[in-house]
Amino acid sequence: MKTKISERFSKVRTTLIVSAIVVASQINTVYAADPKMVTGAKKLASDITLWLLILIPVVAAAAIGYQALMKMLNDDPGSVADRNKKMKNILVAGAIGESASAIVTAFLAYFA
Repeated sequence: MKTKISERFSKVRTTLIVSAIVVASQINTVYAADPKMVTGAKKLASDITLWLLILIPVVAAAAIGYQALMKMLNDDPGSVADRNKKMKNILVAGAIGESASAIVTAFLAYFA
């Protein structure tokens, strides 16, 4: 009795395995392309990082120029030191922003 059941189970298992292999071999790679939402998101992220790579240095330069002007117009030594510190912080923030945008651009290029 057990051998009959095990033979039947073996036949069913073999049939399921062969069926799975046949179905898997028929899968077409055309359906594996990126969906439009994913390609649109890649394009959007690429465009945003391009704009950031342009805007960050311009805004940082303008902010440093403003701080330099304020430093030049003020005679208080404490204020001059404060302006120097702000200029340094703006420069560091601009470098971090540029680096982050470049990392995102490299990450997107990897998946493109």
